[in-house]
Amino acid sequence: MTSTAAIHIGSYAPADASPNTGSSVTVIQAPTKESLPNCLSNMKSEALSSISIHLQYDELLTHYDSLALASLVPYLIPNGSISVHVVMSAANGAASNNNKTSMDWGIIMTSFVL
Repeated sequence: MTSTAAIHIGSYAPADASPNTGSSVTVIQAPTKESLPNCLSNMKSEALSSISIHLQYDELLTHYDSLALASLVPYLIPNGSISVHVVMSAANGAASNNNKTSMDWGIIMTSFVL
């Protein structure tokens, strides 16, 4: 049976942190940028149908490693998928809309090109 890994980078914590006992999702913490490439090292190769990466918007540049994404691919089954979820808090969203600041999303796009 294949399962899903949810990698929580940095300080990311889901709003609904209650465990889902019927789920085959393995939640893994990667507290630093340097911990991302090896965070799945305890899993077997080709064991996951998907890998979902979650991090806070304001930690994107300091905690996300575009090169580390390639090190996660061997853990996927053939035709498996990887997704990256950048979560913006309500406070940051309001600030960004008021200041008209923009994020360089190239770091995410680069990781998929590599």
